[in-house]
Amino acid sequence: MLNWESRIMCCHNRKLTLGQCLERNLLIEQLCISPVGYFILYSLFLLYFSKIPKDNQTLKDKKKELFYASLMFAGCLAIFVILSSTAALLYYTVGVTSHNMGHYARVCGFASSIIVLIMWCPQIYTTYKLKGPGSLSIPMLCIQLPGSLLVVYFQISEGAEITTWGPYVITAIEQFILIIMCTIFTIQRRRQTSVIQKRREEEDRRLLHGKNNSDVIQNSQ
Repeated sequence: MLNWESRIMCCHNRKLTLGQCLERNLLIEQLCISPVGYFILYSLFLLYFSKIPKDNQTLKDKKKELFYASLMFAGCLAIFVILSSTAALLYYTVGVTSHNMGHYARVCGFASSIIVLIMWCPQIYTTYKLKGPGSLSIPMLCIQLPGSLLVVYFQISEGAEITTWGPYVITAIEQFILIIMCTIFTIQRRRQTSVIQKRREEEDRRLLHGKNNSDVIQNSQ
């Protein structure tokens, strides 16, 4: 993002309108909107966290779950502040075009790819164990997948390095895997439900037929 200083500074140019400035900084906005969205989601999760224990849960377990969630949120904020402060320090000391800044940006990009890969693995495993989407929103994945691919397309077309668009490629692949898994499990579950429903209808018919036969025999006697 720091390599696009000239694009960011265009907002101070009076010759460009607000729309033109936003269009010029589209790549930066694409990179910023995802973490901002996750920050809002996590904040809402903590704000509306249910403290009522569920089945096989105690109040102590619920408080512990909230504590760990808040601790993880604080840790993410701390990491964000440290990385941002380091980038700002390098920017104002060695400059944006220095080798140190380039190495730092690549390290952050590779670390982001690894974190994204690890982030989606538990969801894929949980979906496989549940044999269904559970609380996962399939429409949300169907919206995110083309969005990630569009971000990759724009980043590559503008000549961004693989460390910039690599995490979005990994995200798109894992989201595609989740969509395929959820679709297959949903179809299998509907087929199983249909088979069970047909069996119940056949059993009801047999019971009803047997009852009618017994009534006929009793009436003939």
